[in-house]
Amino acid sequence: MALAMFSLFGPMVQALGYGRLEEIKKLRSIILQSMKPGSLMLWPVFPTTAPKHGFAWKLNKSPSYTGVFNSLGFPAIAMPVGLSNDKLPLSVQIVGCPNEDETVLAAAAGLEKAFGSCALPPTSALPS
Repeated sequence: MALAMFSLFGPMVQALGYGRLEEIKKLRSIILQSMKPGSLMLWPVFPTTAPKHGFAWKLNKSPSYTGVFNSLGFPAIAMPVGLSNDKLPLSVQIVGCPNEDETVLAAAAGLEKAFGSCALPPTSALPS
């Protein structure tokens, strides 16, 4: 039984912080209460645009919002929807209710149809 519990919650606890299982459960419960079956949330992937090629994010200052929903067991997909004024990729994350992966994929297909498929930024946007 303990092994089964570790395999279920182990990755989530590691990702969000050891010893915070009750906080993790509470956060998941709050999100579940705010969603109805078939509903979706649209979130940014990062709090900023992508860094220029060759530069890295400082993970402690720019958290990835994808890890939170993945760790809580919500199906999600991140996808590009355009370019910033600096010609850097802008992406959104579509989050669905647990076990509703098909809804998330259908929404992603709709956004891809509306915004087009991923286009690479022009090479002039990359540092020389």
